[in-house]
Amino acid sequence: MCNAEIRQEMKKCGVRQWQVAEALGMSEGLLSRKMRRELDPETKEAVLSAIDRIVSENAQAKIQSAGSRFVVEK
Repeated sequence: MCNAEIRQEMKKCGVRQWQVAEALGMSEGLLSRKMRRELDPETKEAVLSAIDRIVSENAQAKIQSAGSRFVVEK
């Protein structure tokens, strides 16, 4: 399967293809078509970096969301 390591990383991290496409500034359809063929090393690195950014942003959002639930009492 083409780009198996990217697909595996997306699945492991819980990242959807539309999120990666959005992070790369392209449509999901275009990313889907590109993923049907083996990506060049530069594009693979860009996709993997996008996945890392999405995971990081999701973690930050969870931290901020959890932090807003706590009220400090004096």
